[in-house]
Amino acid sequence: VGRIEPDEAEALLARDGADFVAMARKLLADPELPNKLANGRPEDVRPCIYCYTCVGNIFLNESTSCAVNPATGREREFAIEVAETAKRLLVIGGGPAGMEVARVAALRGHCVTLCERANRLGGTLRFSSLVYPENARLVLWLETQIRKLPVELRLGTAVSADFVERFAPDAVVVAVGAARSPSAIPGADRSNVFDGDDLRALLGGGDSEAAVHKLAWPQRALLGAGRALGLSQHFDLARSLSRVWMPLGRRVAIVGGGLVGVELAEFLLERGRDVSVLEASGNFAAQMAPPRRWRALHHLRAHAVELLSDVEVRGVDDEGVRYVDAEGVPRTLAADSVILAEGTGPNRELLRAVEGLAPEVHAIGDCDGVGYIAGAILDAAVLARRL
Repeated sequence: VGRIEPDEAEALLARDGADFVAMARKLLADPELPNKLANGRPEDVRPCIYCYTCVGNIFLNESTSCAVNPATGREREFAIEVAETAKRLLVIGGGPAGMEVARVAALRGHCVTLCERANRLGGTLRFSSLVYPENARLVLWLETQIRKLPVELRLGTAVSADFVERFAPDAVVVAVGAARSPSAIPGADRSNVFDGDDLRALLGGGDSEAAVHKLAWPQRALLGAGRALGLSQHFDLARSLSRVWMPLGRRVAIVGGGLVGVELAEFLLERGRDVSVLEASGNFAAQMAPPRRWRALHHLRAHAVELLSDVEVRGVDDEGVRYVDAEGVPRTLAADSVILAEGTGPNRELLRAVEGLAPEVHAIGDCDGVGYIAGAILDAAVLARRL
């Protein structure tokens, strides 16, 4: 028992390593797992991403729930029923919220078109799988389900108000993800300072040329070669190669100790970096479920990652990150590279542009308020059953 995948379970049984295998979290993520495996459909098993949302609810005195399966514990409420009237639905954004709303709406009989401006599905979730590999399986599962259903998929398609007017849908769902505000920290524009968009461009094949220009020419050459070979398209390979080379110095300071900052700290620690995390509040990774948060913070502290809370970052200069500590004392943290892991918020620009262009216009996921995977999937699940 304990985090055993189906193929591992089969191998255990085959070599008499076990008489039976117990699964709990995986059956909360997909209670049909045994039937799907018995029917030869392993690709249809919704994966557990081991986020501990289900286990964490015990410590919060809340009922059982699952980040990837909103029907867990609410099976009657979240039954998928055929819609009374089939609608022409335009979904804008191919991240987890967009894919889930398209999936359920198609199962209900709606005519769904899903547009994604990038050339692949997944959105920020795809990039986050570099840092947290379990997320990659959720991207693959959602994409597999979308491609099995009668969903018209338009990749590399940026949607505007004119596009919506020409398309003339019955309903529009905006699921374009969060927006990142420019940092007000003095020195944030330095060549050794990177935000989430920069990292996505450098490690995940994003389209930010500004990030590329922050690199020295040998680094640009390596990055260009990787892009030409399509390495950034293969996240398992990109994750492995990141152990050999990344465009970051040895000493890395992460500004922002939320879920993203803590996951980044774990990722960089495993790649030999000396990591420090600066957090304005008194709590690190407050968005994580308690058991996962405890494990992550214990792991970081056990490996000498400096976790600085209740600090105010004043700027970045040649010496490093200047900040005021919890006692009000000005200090400087030496750093070769600085990552800004904060500043994301709602992204309602497109929503405002398309409002009134269809009988129904909805916003879900992080573009309507950052809720991470669980929030995005739940938003999509609720809306898809209301359409």
